[in-house]
Amino acid sequence: MGRFTKIPVTITLALIWSVQAYAVTIDFSEDVTEYIDPEGVDVFLTKGFEIVGSPDAYPRIENESLVIVNPPYCCAEVNLAAANGAAFSLNSVFLSTLDSPNDWHITGYQAGGGTVMQQVSLGDGVISFDDQWNNLLSVTFAIDPVNSYFSVIDDINVSVVPIPAAVWLFGSAVAGLGWMRRKQTV
Repeated sequence: MGRFTKIPVTITLALIWSVQAYAVTIDFSEDVTEYIDPEGVDVFLTKGFEIVGSPDAYPRIENESLVIVNPPYCCAEVNLAAANGAAFSLNSVFLSTLDSPNDWHITGYQAGGGTVMQQVSLGDGVISFDDQWNNLLSVTFAIDPVNSYFSVIDDINVSVVPIPAAVWLFGSAVAGLGWMRRKQTV
């Protein structure tokens, strides 16, 4: 391999390495910022993600978990999204209803307009998600008000691909193709 061939290969490998997805576990144990938005809704910021509870969910951090109140007249919802609006993948989450098993409705809103949904019935446990839960802009966790008053969401595991690095990779690939094309015609 010539000296000038090694440089583009090295740059390409470095860029590929720099855009690998990284996993984040949102466990509500540290670096959580809470504020009330103009509509009076509780918002939590942690690890680059924004967690927003519906007005009737009364979310709060308790024992390093997100606790929501589930009023008997409505179902409480919690929405998760990247604070910078980037797409992410949902890998797993711990869900619990403190007083009895109940139905959770989980809806993912994908970039490009698609949705994925899953309903689970459990008292508590870890739910894992497959490849359909990739390229999400937000996820809503809703619980039926039938049997449970208090619910817990914790250990939300998500994967994020850094957008700026992905743009650099795409740009370098286009530049490399243009350079190869130019070299062939000269």
